[in-house]
Amino acid sequence: MVRRVKEQPQEFQGRFDRYDWWELHDGSRVYGHAATFAKGGELALHLALVRPVTPGTLKGLRRDSRFMEQYCRQHGLSRVVGVADEDNELFHKFCVLMGFTPPRRIQVAYKEIH
Repeated sequence: MVRRVKEQPQEFQGRFDRYDWWELHDGSRVYGHAATFAKGGELALHLALVRPVTPGTLKGLRRDSRFMEQYCRQHGLSRVVGVADEDNELFHKFCVLMGFTPPRRIQVAYKEIH
């Protein structure tokens, strides 16, 4: 189940300030949070899981992805852009040493909404 929340989830602190925040739960427990931002006919979606992936979590993710598809249709959005970023500890240390911002490796996937 998906529920919009007003407070920025801890997993996204300091990032994605203009986004909408969502809590993902299976009825009894929260299994993740999502951050979304609509622009140019697309919905950017960032997902953070807060517990291990189990068959129940996967079932919830499938159900909640259908919710996001319906949300896109209702708001005239034609594509979901899934975005993931990963930390790289060694490169992070290099960037801090050199005075750069913390680095991110970004992965992007698209899903057309019909």
